[in-house]
Parts: sequence; structure tokens; C-alpha cells
Amino acid sequence: MDLQAALDTYCQQSPALGHGRVLRLAQISDGWENEVYSFTLQPETGSGPASEDLILRVYPGDDAVLKAKREFAVMDRLFHLGYPVPEVRVLETTGLALGRPFVIMRRVDGEPLGPILRRPPFARKRELIALFCERLVELHSLDWHEFVSDAAADRPEQSVDRWLARGRALVDGLAPGQFDPAFEWLTAQASRIGDVRLALVHWDYHAQNVLLTAQGEAFVIDWTSAEVTDFRFDLGWTLLLEGMYDGWPMREAILHEYERLSGASVEQVEFFEVIACVRRLFSILVSLRQGAQRLGMRPEAEATMRAQRQHLEGVYAILTYRTGIVLPAVEALLEGLQ
Repeated sequence: MDLQAALDTYCQQSPALGHGRVLRLAQISDGWENEVYSFTLQPETGSGPASEDLILRVYPGDDAVLKAKREFAVMDRLFHLGYPVPEVRVLETTGLALGRPFVIMRRVDGEPLGPILRRPPFARKRELIALFCERLVELHSLDWHEFVSDAAADRPEQSVDRWLARGRALVDGLAPGQFDPAFEWLTAQASRIGDVRLALVHWDYHAQNVLLTAQGEAFVIDWTSAEVTDFRFDLGWTLLLEGMYDGWPMREAILHEYERLSGASVEQVEFFEVIACVRRLFSILVSLRQGAQRLGMRPEAEATMRAQRQHLEGVYAILTYRTGIVLPAVEALLEGLQ
């Protein structure tokens, strides 16, 4: 399929997009889950701006429709609540126009926070970490009832048990027995995690998913996995990824700043870091053994995973340090990546 021609035809027929023409279509991301493109829309109607810069996100996999609908709905609600996300414009789930579901949103003229954190002047790093954590605390402080259809069904005390049941069913279906020690440890420790607090969680909050504009505004992108659950699921994932990619002092700085901004210490965050380790190891193991498409990701993600042996080793080291368990399937995978 000629993507530009197909998108151009769609936009010309779309009242929501002013029956515009597509200019300068370019792929800007080849992440694990979605294809992301930028383009300029030249409207053919007499009203509105002469042109606007937009983003096209195309969703692969069997659950592509669910992902597209979730991302559009969450971002639309967040935008109208004043949380800094790009404004979504179009949701298309039929697959008729481009062969797969997609969302079109306004483009934020910003740069991912990750590389900015790693360049001088390093005196600014503390300020940027504070901004990064501020966005996460702000997200977890929103009224989560805005993002569920049946609030009575989302009982806080059941959120961890629900994840354990759902996670184990998924793992047992694709990697039976290979993560049993981890789930046995998590189940035994679950009663010790303290009070549960529900929040809207991003589920993949890291510095690459925060765009910093020239004006110093921080916008959060990539909401395909967002849901209402215990806020520590989010924080554990963030701490693991940032600790692995930017060093353990970064993990410590983020946790300290999150607690400072929220005004409370986070209980048993290590438990949720173990969950993050299991998620990461499982997704990589299944993708490299059975293909990334089994988990709704792009096949191209496999090459990136194979090149990240050091990252995989680090995640596994955190898991064993926190729990004392070993996972022979993961160790065999690591051995094969040498």
C-alpha cells in the first residue's frame, strides 16, 4: 500500500480534517508497538489555519482496535481536563483506509526528554527530573473516576490481585511454567503491600514518552496501555526503566522527587519493581522465542530487543536481587544472546 496516497485520500474525504491534502509524510518512530508518522495537512476549505502539523499513529496486532480506542479516549479526556497531552483529532478503527486502525493527533513541537537529560549543562538535570516527576504525580492525582465506566467495579483492594490473575493467565498461555517462581513470590508477598490507591496509570512512563517544548512545557505521549489501577504499577515501571537506561542514581533521584512532590513516602515500591521486571522479561522472552506479534508488537521490535542484552541482564539482576529466585528460561535466553 502507498501510505501517503491512502492517507491523502482519507484526509480529503474527512470533514474533521477539513478535506485536506497530505504533505511531507515521514516516519518518525519505529518503536516496539506502533508506527508513528508526521505530516502536514493542507486544508482545502476556506476556514481554519493555512496548514497544520499532525501525527499519525498506526496500531498493529490482534488488539489494535482496542489500543486505538483506549488511546484516543484517554487522551481526549486528559486534554479536556487540562493535562498536557496532544489533542487527538481522528479515530479510525475499521481498517478500510490504511489497512489497520489509526489515530491522528496534533503534533507537539518538542524533543523527547531522554536525550536532553543526558546532555550538558548537567546543572539543569535536577530541574528536568523534577518536571518529569511532576507530570507523573499530577497524573496520579487526577480523579480516576473520570476514566472508568463502572466505578463500583474498581475496588482498590482488588487491583493487585486482579493484575496477578490476569498476568499469570497471559504468561501461562504463552510461556507455561517459565515464570512460576516469580508469580509464587509475588502471590506470597501481595498481602504486605499496604494500602492500595487507585489512579489513572500510563503503564509506560519514561523519559522518551515525555516531550519537552522550547517553552519548557512537558507533554506526555503514548497512552495505548493506560488504565485505572494502583499507582505504584506506574512508578515501579518508571523506576526500573530509568534505572536501567540512565543508571541506578537516576532511579533513586526519581523516587525521592516523586515522594517529595506527592508529600508521602511510597510503601513497598520494590514489590512493584519486581512486577515490572516480570513484565519486561516476559515480553522480551516471548517476542524472541515466538515473535513480537504474539504480544501485539511490531516484528521489527525483535532486532531492538536482541541488541539490548545488557539491558535484559540488568533487569534479571534486579529480579534476582529483590526476590532470590532464578528463572532458567531467562538464563537460557541470555546465554543464547551472547
